[in-house]
Amino acid sequence: MTFSGLGRVNMFVQFLISLSLFLQKFRAECAGATAIEYALIAAGIALAISAVVYTLGDEILAIFEDVEAGFAGP
Repeated sequence: MTFSGLGRVNMFVQFLISLSLFLQKFRAECAGATAIEYALIAAGIALAISAVVYTLGDEILAIFEDVEAGFAGP
């Protein structure tokens, strides 16, 4: 038995780590106001993705479970 909530948390933590590493590389390569603007854009995109996953996560999970049950057969 798996805990789907823990899987989501783990996936979200991995996403945040990847985003953090990306922003660190980006900050090292760019300078000034442009880097700050891009960082704010990236943070906004990350926030939007998080909101969508949080809002629709259970519904999408239910759809995939229905598809899985359909493949299992009677």
